[in-house]
Amino acid sequence: MALKSDGTVLSWGDNKHGQVGLSLMVPTALIPSKILVDNTLEEVHAGWSHSAALTKNGEIYVWGRNSYGQLGMEVENSTKPEKLKHLKDIKLISLGSEHNLAINNEGL
Repeated sequence: MALKSDGTVLSWGDNKHGQVGLSLMVPTALIPSKILVDNTLEEVHAGWSHSAALTKNGEIYVWGRNSYGQLGMEVENSTKPEKLKHLKDIKLISLGSEHNLAINNEGL
């Protein structure tokens, strides 16, 4: 994944679980595809089979595999970036193979 200065997220590679941000009908993306544009984006992260983006406002987008609840939503998988509604004021995020960590502005 790559984040351009205008807030465009480009993604490519294995998409078995939607982690690239494309339909599951595209098992592998060989060419970078535009999957999200948000001029408030600050960081993008890739886990084993899921992905996330953090905005300057402390909001998080997530997509990909959710077998272990790593997206923080009640869906099986998400093939497009979706903003988490219950996490706000996030300062840092980190993605593992099947988990995520987030620290808010209060250090929690």
